[in-house]
Amino acid sequence: MSNYPFSGVGLIAKQTAFFSIAYVFYSLIQNEDDIKNYFTAIIVVACIFVTVSFIFFINSEFDLIALISKDRTRVSAITGNIEALTNFYIVIIPLLIGYLLLNKKLSSKMIAWFVLFYFFIGLTLAMSRSAIMGIIVSTAIIFFVLRRKRFYQFTISLIVLFLIFFLYKPFNETMNLFLRIEEGMSARDYLWTMSMNIIRDYPVFGIGPGA
Repeated sequence: MSNYPFSGVGLIAKQTAFFSIAYVFYSLIQNEDDIKNYFTAIIVVACIFVTVSFIFFINSEFDLIALISKDRTRVSAITGNIEALTNFYIVIIPLLIGYLLLNKKLSSKMIAWFVLFYFFIGLTLAMSRSAIMGIIVSTAIIFFVLRRKRFYQFTISLIVLFLIFFLYKPFNETMNLFLRIEEGMSARDYLWTMSMNIIRDYPVFGIGPGA
């Protein structure tokens, strides 16, 4: 049994509340217009986050070099949780790409391109590796479902870029710095190892929420 059995109760309560709210919103969907309204709301919130992040970046007198330096500054707007912030980008950016593939109206596509570029600014300021990987995978799925030819082009381009950055030393150093490869998994691998050990040793009841 954990020495702190109640320390995780708050987190469990937050997760339960989150999934309850998600279920309520899901249950309220009646037609396609409701889904569009949800996504529009997410886009508006993400735009607010990017705007606040950009203003904070300017007012704090950071520069672009600081974003890719070893002791980088990660800008997270009005939330202290960068991963929560970048979840908006992970959801919206692939959807905007899908919208661009399906929509043929020039004015709508121009707006979508601008919003997409705007979100990439926010993604750059956040400097989240998990968000970048999530967007790449989600975009690949969008291409695979909607435009199979684009999917193959996208996949081949990623492989070529990977080989260039892996084989050409100056690009390799830039990629290592940008993705913080030397930092590893930000201690996540240790947490995963400990979690697997706990599951192996206590597979039925675990050791409590304060583990």
